[in-house]
Amino acid sequence: MTKTNKELLYDFFTHPMRIFFLYAGILALFGVMILLFQIGNFIHLHQFIFIDLFCGCAFVGFLFSAIPDWTNYKKSLLPFSIVAFILLNFALLTELLALNGRIFILLFWLWILGSCIFWLYKDKNTNHLNLIFVLLCLVFLQSFGLFFAPKPYALIHCYVAGIIVIGFRVSTVLAQTALDKIKGENSCVFIPNPILRNLSYFAILILALCNTLSLSQTLQGFIALGAGLILLSRIYEWHYKIFLKVHYTLIYYFLLLGNGIFYVLLGVNDLFNFSYSSTFLHGITLFVLIGFIYLVFNVASLRHSGQIVLNFPLNSKIGFLLLALATLTKVFLWQKWNLFYINFPAILLSVIFIAFLKDFFIIYRDNDFSDDPK
Repeated sequence: MTKTNKELLYDFFTHPMRIFFLYAGILALFGVMILLFQIGNFIHLHQFIFIDLFCGCAFVGFLFSAIPDWTNYKKSLLPFSIVAFILLNFALLTELLALNGRIFILLFWLWILGSCIFWLYKDKNTNHLNLIFVLLCLVFLQSFGLFFAPKPYALIHCYVAGIIVIGFRVSTVLAQTALDKIKGENSCVFIPNPILRNLSYFAILILALCNTLSLSQTLQGFIALGAGLILLSRIYEWHYKIFLKVHYTLIYYFLLLGNGIFYVLLGVNDLFNFSYSSTFLHGITLFVLIGFIYLVFNVASLRHSGQIVLNFPLNSKIGFLLLALATLTKVFLWQKWNLFYINFPAILLSVIFIAFLKDFFIIYRDNDFSDDPK
């Protein structure tokens, strides 16, 4: 049965990943257009849209869907979604009016933090304190940016720390799904290494703190190098033919590999006082941050839209290749041709999210929200 627009809106807001994942795609396109056409204070707006709004959308969409599920919260999520959506739009509007939207971004993260603590407290659940700690760090960084100076690089590191925690859970699902597909249901069990996860998580958060306090570049280099090596040590878990033959585990493998490589490069750059830290941070933002977010968008959306056998749409598979190409041009080829620095990556990113919006709006529209098969 075809849903009316009112029914679609209600469905999207009561299942937050749907409204916020789609809105993140819209914001990504808006941020790209501002950069391509150099609208207003385009560098600042582009940075604000991607680092504060796009990432905020991605995190609230996931957390407002996952935490209530993990804590057995059965009441409607509609009011939680509406408040978060309003705060995000107030932040965007004030920035477009050349005012300071960071007050609304701070309120937005406080709302997410308070909501997650409320759900965990109601369920007497202490299993997700690492995510709460990341949210506390984000609130601290947003407060620091509001009263002193914004620290976008520290925010990027903080988001990566959150992705390490979220990605750990997602990787378990991906690996188990691949094993069940090839070896048969419940024939094998995948258990990733939580110690390496925790070490990389804390190393990245310490790096974010050092960046916030503007500590020495050499110290930040040592920490970034250590974090990168820890991240690289995690890929040994994925060196099995089964995982390299299935598209979603192969994608996760390359994202994890890229995460480690870029942090190693950033660490070496800072240790030897080279001048490419901004370049490698762009690589982390584009390939690691947006890449992992795009992966979660696909996995969570399909798993909660009735797809028992996980299979990314063709456009999503191509999207990851385009993201890798955009990163290659942005990080390694920009000195050869100016268009490789902004125009080419921006166009590729817009293609990725246009296809995402088209595919997943149809998936959300035509499929009722479902519990995860596992």
